Amino acid sequence: MTIYTSGKPLGFTFEDHLTGKFLDVSVLAFTLGLYFLSIPLEFVPLTTGASISKYVAVLPLTAAFLNLKNLRFRNRWLTASMLCLALITLGSGLVSPLHIPFSNYIALLINIAFTVLLGSFDMSKKDIEFLRKCLVVSSVIALVFLLLFSSTYKNTGRDSISIAGAAQDPNYLCGCFVFGVAYCVHDYMSRGSKVGLIMTCLFLMGVFTTGSRGGLVAIASVIVSLLLLDLSRLRKNLKPFARIVLIAVALLIAFNIIMSILPQNISERYTIEYLIENGNTHRSLLQQQCLSAFSDFDVLGKLFGMGLGATRFFNSFHNVAHNVWVETLIGMGIVGVLLTALVYFIVFKTALKLKDFKIAASLVGMFVLGLSLSTVYFKPVWALILFAAIRFGNQDDADEKGTS
Repeated sequence: MTIYTSGKPLGFTFEDHLTGKFLDVSVLAFTLGLYFLSIPLEFVPLTTGASISKYVAVLPLTAAFLNLKNLRFRNRWLTASMLCLALITLGSGLVSPLHIPFSNYIALLINIAFTVLLGSFDMSKKDIEFLRKCLVVSSVIALVFLLLFSSTYKNTGRDSISIAGAAQDPNYLCGCFVFGVAYCVHDYMSRGSKVGLIMTCLFLMGVFTTGSRGGLVAIASVIVSLLLLDLSRLRKNLKPFARIVLIAVALLIAFNIIMSILPQNISERYTIEYLIENGNTHRSLLQQQCLSAFSDFDVLGKLFGMGLGATRFFNSFHNVAHNVWVETLIGMGIVGVLLTALVYFIVFKTALKLKDFKIAASLVGMFVLGLSLSTVYFKPVWALILFAAIRFGNQDDADEKGTS
């Protein structure tokens, strides 16, 4: 029996509860899409202290456990590398001589378990495209929230989202834009979509208002990666090349307009003079201190690290490393760095093989962002890896029109 609304099928039948269908996509995909949409609100705590996204994550987990018959571990190398990373996470905590909260390890282990489990289910091409669109809308939500709930971040003059007394770090906020930029730029390059061009400029404007230089470089790397990865199409057709020229001109114009309307304390952050005078705001010194301390670790410490979050013990600023690779090196040692790099490599290589350039370019953007941020637990990175795992594990069902 089909449910109708306004004379039209709603897309849900009572018989479908056996296969878990809702609105033409599986219940698992629908609930996972809701989780993707909640990621920009990760920083907003509820009364219990847990973020909104953590509560929403219960929905796809519940759908997954009710649908275990469709569980398939097809991404063997990716799954194996993430499980090994989980073991190293536990191992670094066991061998660490430091008093580090166990919650640090739990946070990463949850991200890994969530990705491995939900990335191993059968999904249709409609499910995959629905999830892809949810990631894009997630980026748009972050941009809209920046417009609606914008406030100065810790009296720095830099804009970010502030809700219920909680504020998102401007640098991390830019990470929420990465997949949206990749999708919009690719949409414009492949189809000449004017909406894609306009949205790219709006994302760029949002990045500039945050004053995040690392975020700007990450977004630029996404755009450049798409251009380089799609060179084969440029050789066969001049239209994409003409669109590239147009997008370059549009971004240049947008850059000049944005810089002219930004407050001086924000616009000057992007000037060469500011970089020469202020350097990398002590981050280079912080990272040098961490690397110097690492050279004095014993063999066990060099191999498995001193525990997640241990960088605070090895620099005079008592801060995170602002670099995911230095953070991982100190926290999980050489083995942890190699396993993390392996996860990135597998995702990137498989995306290239399937010509899913949006995933590949997004991963490049996250990699570049990680050079200036500690993104070990960063939800958009893990959401991208999760979507990639679903996409790769169901490649036979993927929509060919949406892959490149």
